[in-house]
Amino acid sequence: MNNEQDNQIGRRGLFAVNPKDTLVKSEFSQKELESFVSTIVNYSNGDYPPVPEIFIPVLNRLKDDAELIGEKTNECKKILQEIQSIQEEHASIKKEHETYLSDLISAHTEFDRALEIFQYHSIPMVLVGKDLKILDANDIFCAIFSVERSEITRQFPPLSKYIPIENSFSAPDGIIYTIITLNPPIVPFDHEASSLILLIPEKGVTDDIVTVKILPEIFRQALQKVLIPTAIIDQYNTVQFVNDALLLLLGRAYQDVHLRDLGSCGFSAELKDFFEEVNSSGIKNDFETTITRLDNSEIKIWINLDPVQVDNTNYFLLSAVPDEDESEEKTDPGLPVSGTYNPLTPDTFTKTLIDINPSPIVLFDKNGSIILANESLSELIGVSAELLNGQTLSDIGLKIPDVSQIPYQISVLTEKICVESPFGSICYSGLVISNNPDCPTLYILILQSTDKEEPSFPVSKEPQITVKNEVLVQQKSEPALCTESGLSFSLTPVPLVEYDGTQIIRINSVFRNWTGLSENNLSECVGTLISHINQVSLDDTQIFQMVFPSGTKYYHIVTIPNPDNPKNRCIFFIDNTATYEKLTEITVQFEDIKKELAKTRANLSNVNTPSMQVLDDISNQIDIVEFELSGGRYAMDIGMVREVVEMLPITPLPKTPPHIIGIINLRGEVTHVIDLGILLGEGLKKDRSGQKIIIVPSDAARGEHIGIIVDNVRSVTEIAVKQVTALGDEINTRINTRIKGIIKVTHDDLIDKREGEEKGDNLVIWLDMKEIISRLAGFN
Repeated sequence: MNNEQDNQIGRRGLFAVNPKDTLVKSEFSQKELESFVSTIVNYSNGDYPPVPEIFIPVLNRLKDDAELIGEKTNECKKILQEIQSIQEEHASIKKEHETYLSDLISAHTEFDRALEIFQYHSIPMVLVGKDLKILDANDIFCAIFSVERSEITRQFPPLSKYIPIENSFSAPDGIIYTIITLNPPIVPFDHEASSLILLIPEKGVTDDIVTVKILPEIFRQALQKVLIPTAIIDQYNTVQFVNDALLLLLGRAYQDVHLRDLGSCGFSAELKDFFEEVNSSGIKNDFETTITRLDNSEIKIWINLDPVQVDNTNYFLLSAVPDEDESEEKTDPGLPVSGTYNPLTPDTFTKTLIDINPSPIVLFDKNGSIILANESLSELIGVSAELLNGQTLSDIGLKIPDVSQIPYQISVLTEKICVESPFGSICYSGLVISNNPDCPTLYILILQSTDKEEPSFPVSKEPQITVKNEVLVQQKSEPALCTESGLSFSLTPVPLVEYDGTQIIRINSVFRNWTGLSENNLSECVGTLISHINQVSLDDTQIFQMVFPSGTKYYHIVTIPNPDNPKNRCIFFIDNTATYEKLTEITVQFEDIKKELAKTRANLSNVNTPSMQVLDDISNQIDIVEFELSGGRYAMDIGMVREVVEMLPITPLPKTPPHIIGIINLRGEVTHVIDLGILLGEGLKKDRSGQKIIIVPSDAARGEHIGIIVDNVRSVTEIAVKQVTALGDEINTRINTRIKGIIKVTHDDLIDKREGEEKGDNLVIWLDMKEIISRLAGFN
């Protein structure tokens, strides 16, 4: 029996759980969780029995995190109040906007209705201008005289073309009409009509012709008794009859639907295609479509179109049924209800506090059922946090004594806890925090490694790394921080990632907190990070700058092979942000001092003292970059140098001047490469091995990306103005280039002190590189 129980420990025990068993979910109140936060925030060492040194940093971090989350909670509450105020203001503005739209729609309704009555009325009508030309005609008039309405509205034919001068006449349809003229027309139109002419059929002349096809009152009474939303539509897509059920579905009044086009009643434009399909086939059919109510809400419906013919006139009987799937309003359970959502409720508060801590932590109830486990514990056990929820501590191999016998709210377990993990058996010390000193119901268990060689969080010291023959190796007395054994990767107190040569495969929690990145948004910065990692192989002294979600960081990178997988490398990010911020502050102070010196110099300009000479020497210093080209020594302003890179593959460009060698791809940046030797009259070099490319800042090259080829870059030097001899504009014009002057360098200067060179005077040609670049073809 004991053997069977032992076999159910650790991961074996977790995977042995029957998936059909229902996990019992622990029930607890928010006040029970709030007491955890109160205990942690108010804790100070000495309130309880002494806590081992390895747990002091963990408790201090929990305390700091709890205070920080509390501050952010209050900020979120203020933001929510502001959001609620904005929502109320938005609702008020929306209501005013809807009222305005309603008034606007009402104002246009009568105008639209008059237009539709004119267009689809059964009495032939035309609008006539002052010169008796027809400006517009309704559909029945066009049908009688076999003319297209577009032809009338485009050509404006004379009235006499269709209607004689007599008051009564016989039309092409065989009916005798009487002409009635209304001056001015009672229908508002957007053109200048002077009169409306109606053609009224005379009674008794054609007894065999029925002028009224459908009796309105009879159909209206019949349709009102039908509970299904129903309407009768004529061949012009005009609503001739509609019942109350359809008006209720449309959310519109009778006058807003009757004798109106379907499109203006809220029906989808595709409905006209459905009418044509039914009209051509002569068979009733069902269609799915949508209607838009006056409040702009959309409803999915099924309509049935049944063609009906009365006295050779086509009508359609339309019946509508709401789609059952859309009949009930759907609410997204994942969205908070306005006014009731708090982004950091106490349970979320506790979860955040546990999740952001790098030590393995688990929240459980008095029965040992797991309520919440953080990522560190999940990685330790080898099972996701979701699967751990609902299991008991014994299921995952955590054997602890009866927590009800623990006398204090914060207590250290007397016995070590050994956990079977994917990396072997590991032993930890356990710290238990209860939520209530009198009758605790919930507990937090914090695990801390007891292995002295294993780093614990937080550790103020950086991992000890020595440099031998330019290869980074760890001291033998320390374990490999990137190894899988002992979970050192997750516990390393330095921002750390693992890189397989093509992509970043994992990051530790300290890197997440330092950068504000996670697996979800890592892709935003991964390209730049990989570029920085690759550059370290060329120069491991570089300092990099990058803007992360947590802010701008300055750092240098240290890489070591992964002992468990030599193909991968562990990348440490050493934070230099504070140093650079201090450096920036010192730079600002230095600039202030220079301004003070300049001011003092101006005040004492008439005093010629040795101290004034010192001030002159300090303020008249110039920074230059010295380089070699075709055996000569040249210099350029340091402001014209962004960086210096080794020679890269150059892609030639056709039909370019000889000095433009081609383009290079510098970390995704297309850069034009210029051979300075050709500009200075030297020949083209075929062998470019060992040459360097000086990259010019884009703001100094009018936004262009330019690189200048030189033989070698010697040094960055500060020279005095007195060392420079100007040539003058006349000489510059003759030699067709721009030279600021000749720098005289003696053996006492720091430009070059290489062994074996003669310690005599040397001349360096100081080029005006900015002027040279601006004069190049294509950059004017």
